[in-house]
Amino acid sequence: MCLGTPSEVPDALSRQFFGQKVLVDVVEKGLGFTDVLSRPAEFCFLPAYRGPSAARRGLMGVQVQLAHVRRNGKTPKQFHKALQVFHKIVKDTVSNSLGYGQKCQVMCIIELDGEIETFPGSGINSRFLMSNVEWVACAIQNEEPVTVPV
Repeated sequence: MCLGTPSEVPDALSRQFFGQKVLVDVVEKGLGFTDVLSRPAEFCFLPAYRGPSAARRGLMGVQVQLAHVRRNGKTPKQFHKALQVFHKIVKDTVSNSLGYGQKCQVMCIIELDGEIETFPGSGINSRFLMSNVEWVACAIQNEEPVTVPV
């Protein structure tokens, strides 16, 4: 879900390239599922939902979720690593979609079909693995207008 973001952010999160990158890098490589791009009923990609404006003007937030992920004997470590890869892909995509001077809060969630330890050694189990919430800035920070003296 995208809150208060310019249209470029949900558009980027809805592109086929983004969906394929998440499916291949996170689900296939990270979690060991096979042939994910040829199994659309099992591994579907939905466009980003454009939510309401943020509570305060100029604030933006993005939450991206992998839902109904089967554990199938995968270790908690595999899921924790996959969450890191997933979060990086989302952060990079959002950062490249923001305009100069904009920043956006980003959070990723992997929803599982059963509980695993949420953080190694924590002793806390959940069906939801959540990344840290991070502020992401525009990838290109040197696009300030240049004033040329006359």
